[in-house]
Amino acid sequence: MTKGKKKTNRRLKKTVRKTLGTLFLISAIIVAAIPTEGLRAADGTEKVVTESYLQQMKIPYLDNKEEIYTTGDGKYQFAYVTDGGSDKGAVILGYNGGYLEGNNLIIPDGLDAYKKYSYSDGTNGGYVAVGKENDFLFYAVNQTTTDPETGEEIVISTSYQPCRYEDRAQWENLASEELYYHKSDTVSGSDLVPVYEKTTDSNKQRIKGAEVWYIGNQYLQEGTGENAGTWKIAGPITSSDKGIFAGNGNIHTLTIGKSVKGVGVYAFYGCTGMSSISLGNGLNIIGDYAFANCLTMTSVNLDRISNLTTISDFAFANCQSMEKFTVPINVTTIGNNVFEDCYSMTGINMSNAEENDGFSVEEEMASTNNATALNNFGQNVFKGCANLRSVTFPRTFSNASGPASGSIDVSEFRGCENLKYVTAANPSLKITGGAVDTSYTFDSFKADVPAEFYLESVDSSQFHTCATNNYMAFSYLNSDGTKQNLYELTVQETSGKKAVYRVNSSNQLVYCEFDSGLETVTMPDTVGPYQITVIGSGIFRNNCYLRRITIPSSITTIEDSAFKGCHNLKDVIFKEPVNVTSIGTDAFKTQEVEYHKADCGNKDATAVQQLYFTGPISDDSAPFNYAMDPNSYINRGSQERTYITYYSGWPQNLEVKYNPDTDKNELVDYPTFNDIQSGTKYTTANYAYMTLDYQTAANTAVNKYLSKDPSITDYEREIVNAALQVELPDGIESIKEGRFTTREAQESLPSGTTKTLTAYGLLEIGKETFKDCTNLSGVYLKDRTTKIDDYAFDGCKNLTGVAVPATTTTMGKRPFTGCEKLTTVDFQGSPYFTCDNSIIYSLENGKKKDIIEFLEGRASGVVAPTEVEGVTGIAEEAFAGTKVSSVDLRTSFVTDIPEGAFMDTPKLFAVYLPDTCKSISKDSFTNSSIAYMEVPESVSYLDNDAFGGTTEKSALQFYCVDGSNAYIYATKNGIMTTSKPLELFYTVTFWDWDSTLLDTQTVAAGGDAVPPEVKGREGYTLTGWVPDYHGVQADLQVTAQYEADDPDASKYTVTFLDWDDSVLKTMLVAPGKDAEPPFDPKREGYTFIGWRPAVTNIQADTTIYAQYEKNDSEDSKFTVRFIDYDDTVLYVQKVASGEDAIAPQSPTRSGYTFTGWRPAITGITKDTDTYAQYAITGSQDDPNATATPAPGTTATPAPGTTATPAPGTTATPVPGTNTTTKLYTLTVKNGSGSGSYAAGSQPIIIANDPAKGMQFSNWTIDPSNTTIASKVLSATVITMPAGNVTVTANYTKSNGSNTSTSTGSGNSTNSNSNRRPNSTTTGNVSGGRTTVVIDKNGLSNTGVVSATVNGSSDNFVIKITESASASEEVVKALMAEYGNDISAIKYFPMDISLYDSTGNNKITDTTGLSISITLPIPDSLITYAGNNKAAGVVDSKLDKLTPKFSTISGVSCITFTAEHFSPYVIYVDTNNLTAGTIADSTPKTGDAIHPKWFLSIGLACLSMVFFMKKDKKTLRKARA
Repeated sequence: MTKGKKKTNRRLKKTVRKTLGTLFLISAIIVAAIPTEGLRAADGTEKVVTESYLQQMKIPYLDNKEEIYTTGDGKYQFAYVTDGGSDKGAVILGYNGGYLEGNNLIIPDGLDAYKKYSYSDGTNGGYVAVGKENDFLFYAVNQTTTDPETGEEIVISTSYQPCRYEDRAQWENLASEELYYHKSDTVSGSDLVPVYEKTTDSNKQRIKGAEVWYIGNQYLQEGTGENAGTWKIAGPITSSDKGIFAGNGNIHTLTIGKSVKGVGVYAFYGCTGMSSISLGNGLNIIGDYAFANCLTMTSVNLDRISNLTTISDFAFANCQSMEKFTVPINVTTIGNNVFEDCYSMTGINMSNAEENDGFSVEEEMASTNNATALNNFGQNVFKGCANLRSVTFPRTFSNASGPASGSIDVSEFRGCENLKYVTAANPSLKITGGAVDTSYTFDSFKADVPAEFYLESVDSSQFHTCATNNYMAFSYLNSDGTKQNLYELTVQETSGKKAVYRVNSSNQLVYCEFDSGLETVTMPDTVGPYQITVIGSGIFRNNCYLRRITIPSSITTIEDSAFKGCHNLKDVIFKEPVNVTSIGTDAFKTQEVEYHKADCGNKDATAVQQLYFTGPISDDSAPFNYAMDPNSYINRGSQERTYITYYSGWPQNLEVKYNPDTDKNELVDYPTFNDIQSGTKYTTANYAYMTLDYQTAANTAVNKYLSKDPSITDYEREIVNAALQVELPDGIESIKEGRFTTREAQESLPSGTTKTLTAYGLLEIGKETFKDCTNLSGVYLKDRTTKIDDYAFDGCKNLTGVAVPATTTTMGKRPFTGCEKLTTVDFQGSPYFTCDNSIIYSLENGKKKDIIEFLEGRASGVVAPTEVEGVTGIAEEAFAGTKVSSVDLRTSFVTDIPEGAFMDTPKLFAVYLPDTCKSISKDSFTNSSIAYMEVPESVSYLDNDAFGGTTEKSALQFYCVDGSNAYIYATKNGIMTTSKPLELFYTVTFWDWDSTLLDTQTVAAGGDAVPPEVKGREGYTLTGWVPDYHGVQADLQVTAQYEADDPDASKYTVTFLDWDDSVLKTMLVAPGKDAEPPFDPKREGYTFIGWRPAVTNIQADTTIYAQYEKNDSEDSKFTVRFIDYDDTVLYVQKVASGEDAIAPQSPTRSGYTFTGWRPAITGITKDTDTYAQYAITGSQDDPNATATPAPGTTATPAPGTTATPAPGTTATPVPGTNTTTKLYTLTVKNGSGSGSYAAGSQPIIIANDPAKGMQFSNWTIDPSNTTIASKVLSATVITMPAGNVTVTANYTKSNGSNTSTSTGSGNSTNSNSNRRPNSTTTGNVSGGRTTVVIDKNGLSNTGVVSATVNGSSDNFVIKITESASASEEVVKALMAEYGNDISAIKYFPMDISLYDSTGNNKITDTTGLSISITLPIPDSLITYAGNNKAAGVVDSKLDKLTPKFSTISGVSCITFTAEHFSPYVIYVDTNNLTAGTIADSTPKTGDAIHPKWFLSIGLACLSMVFFMKKDKKTLRKARA
């Protein structure tokens, strides 16, 4: 290629590159210039407002070249335009806020138009009135002189001055046609001379009082330089920061005049201080987001009859304080999300009726006369309205714009967790679920609303159909819209079949209908707002399908015949707690059927279907008493008499039934190990009350118990305990015959495992009830048992404990026979029986009367005379079957040896009868081994069979009088007689102190044993023997007793002293041994940390001192009361030990000067009352001489005392004093601060720290008109009235934690609604990872939280919490700053603490550390914007900080640096407010990056590539 051609190609390439680069650069600029909608990070529901949308609104959308006027004070900027007609009005497009008098903004009805006249005149004084054709206006100023001859004023010349706003006093009152406009200029010589003409033409006249028609949808841009003070339309308002009045925090009340037709989008967005608004009845449209985020707005005053037709999307969204809203009857459209997150809204009035106490009564809203224009209802209108109670749609409402024409969707009410009902007066209005958001269905909705929620309409309505199909409660309206007070609920049972219930406002179930074949039913406890408390008469009568029903806890009454004729009914389960108090006649007469259903498959059955109740067994239980009533049999006519079987349910699993033969409630069955282990008894098939969980537990319980498996569950443990610790409640009167004997014979327990039985209502223990129950180790009878029958516990060989109530009056024959281990019976203070040394006696007047039974567990077989002294009788078989060896009855007054008294006694040797004995009955000694009997002459009758059976009569010897009846009987029956009495002998065993056997001796009855020699015990001296071995009357075990020899001779004295030298303990310690200190002592304000010197290895007499460490815990503080001269308690505070109290604001007293406090308030070490001291104003005397003296002097006495003068003097009260000031009681519930205070005093009250999972909510105060600084702060101040006061700290469940991630740059993502108070915020800041945990109510929008820890790169957790002590310190500090009355101070206390990265260990050494933290302004202080202050609290005083304010993602924030970790407070003095708005001075976290910027940057980069690229140059080859 030639050189020229190459050069041409290079130039061509270069041109192409530059051309492309230029094109790309221009494209980048054009793309960047494209206007964008204000995209923002949102939760998916935030609307994008576009220019095209605004152009279609009813608010005029103006040409960018439209002339913009201003008011003379520069406050408003507006356009003056027509609205489809010839008349013109103002469209406000700009507002220059600033100081607002009284915080009240009134949008004027009319505006006067001004424009900037010239740059040289400046913007302040340079605004000049203009005419309707945009002419500046002027007024004439005549220069005159006085004619000296006539005295008349002569006009010398006329000048024309612009109608400046600042000079308006000179021209404003001139008539419209008296002003001038600059018509033209004429030439006069070389000068142009202006020509002015009067504004006689109306089109030239001044724009004065232009009606304000609209607050517009476009924003302005002010000129700069010489154009300052002029404005032009900059663009559409598509984001909240462009709203005309948006973000003005100093607007408290807003009034919009009668001429305003429309309020534009975002107009008053985020005016957080605005509490109420009044809108004129000429208003036609409220634009999107017009009043959104007005957090403190509580009310909207809007005429019910007005021109308003449209409330646009999000118009009032997030107005969290708005409590009510009335929709004018002319409104046709309510847009999407209009009231979203209006947290405090409780109701909305959409009726045409006058309001009654703030809202139309319900019947008026649902009335057929309630006709309104509303017919278009947006989506999510009430989303997040957590306190909304009800919504009523008027008769004429059909919602043509619904998800389906004529419908609304449940998503309208997402998050309405307190919604009670929704009413549709229009029967055609439908309600859908999932039509707007497929994830939000009827089930989602039902999970949101409370259980008592219901839909309401007339019978044949779409709402009724929806309620039925979706199993929601329904309330019936009459055709005229009045309530029927009838509520219905359709329930789908597990079988898929349905039951319909209707309840009236008296809580009575008045109707019930089942699907054919529905057998198992669980009744609901509520239908809508009403509990079902009454099952009406005959409600379930003759129901042929019903087999099982669960009665809810709400039921109190079951009326007559309620279930009569339900002949297939088998199980009735009463859900606990059972509240049934009344069951009517024949309520469960199930077999008496009047008619059958056509499809009944059991019409001809003759057998009785058994009926089982399940519920608590108790005398107080109406179901139990009904089942046990002799008249409550269920059979009809000739059927077998059948009573209801009653189950106790899980885990006791008891079965009880009325026994007509005994007329008692009888225990039929109870659980045993065998039953449980079998796996076949306690199943869902056998018992209606069993669940699968119960069944599983029953199958595995015993095996786990026996193997000691640590994984045993509560259910498993419960049923094992039910089997091993059988409890019979107080409704069980008897036990079925043979029940325990049979069941326990089959029961085999592992070694060491036994059972106990506790009975609370058994009337008697029947004969042999517990025979051979060898598993029983304890039987405990309570209260009601009156009789224990013969052999009741026969063979219970492991029985060791028995308690018999004082109500027991009858004991049968040896009830405890065969109880080998039983040594005593506890008769619980019975006046009828006692047990002494294993012998049961009856009592009479507190003295032993009869021997009832000799217990087999008794160790000694010898019954001594002392044991029977005064006894008058022996019960039959009292000693039978025992190991008794000798019984000496000679000190008794027994008259008869009854039948079987000593029967079957293989070890019986001798019996000594008293002189009172008259007879020996049949079988008294049958099968005994008796060898000797002393029979007195008084015995006149001996039964022939008294010594029957295997008794060896030839070995028996009577000691009796010759010729006596006993002698004759003996002779006749081959019994030996003797005239010499048999001397009894007893065994006495001696033991040493270490259980060494010393000696065993045989001692004649009444004789003395001889103590043996002892080996002795080192260091001890023998002092005697116990028990006494003299006059032996029974076998004895005697033990040697010793006393130490001078044990303390070689020991040292150790004395423990407290901090105040008080003696805590003195003890003797052996050399080299350790002293045992007393319990850890207590000292107010300190923590005990040990003893000094050491308590070990004592080698001398020693004094040991308690050691303490000072602390500042709340409990350790002392109370200091500041008391005025008249005994008024001015202030109470808590002070740490040794610290100084902080004096309140100095009190005043007429005629006196305050001089201080006495006693001193420094170094407090105890609870202290300090008194105000005064000197007479102007006095030169020592202040102490005239001051009110401290207690104990002769001044004004303390409350309740009388001033007594010194002898010889007279007590003269100081003028104006009051020695009888009345104190009133302050009671603080769930908190501290209770005490007695004078009227006008201001005590601090502090709520207790909340329990886990709870948070402080508010104070309630009685009387309610008592002044309290703040009801929502946990520490606050009240002003005592002249009366007693009770304040209660209330708590609510914590809403849990929301989680948001803060990156430190301000960007955030929040996983939960910003209106939730509690959150956890985490962030990557300061080189490490710092987590901020907020556990305190009152901070919304926590997604903007960020923090930086200065001074360390470690990982930390910062906790911002609620703390009673921190709150108290804040209140003290504020009172120290502002005086006792802090009612004008609004404050938000918090405790800021630093923890390590685990969040568990608090860092106490924070030297060199500080945190910079950004928080949302607390909800209660948002109104005050930049007026808020921040401070730490040090020594109960404010450590004031310099906070910075910013707006992040539309959230007002405060940033400050915490130099220490302690209480902090954000507060505002409402008596000293300025126009404290918050500038949007920070990046908007969450603002999305529009895709156009990526395209623009990409194009720009390409252009740079083309501009920078260079052509390759080919180097010439060097010439050869």
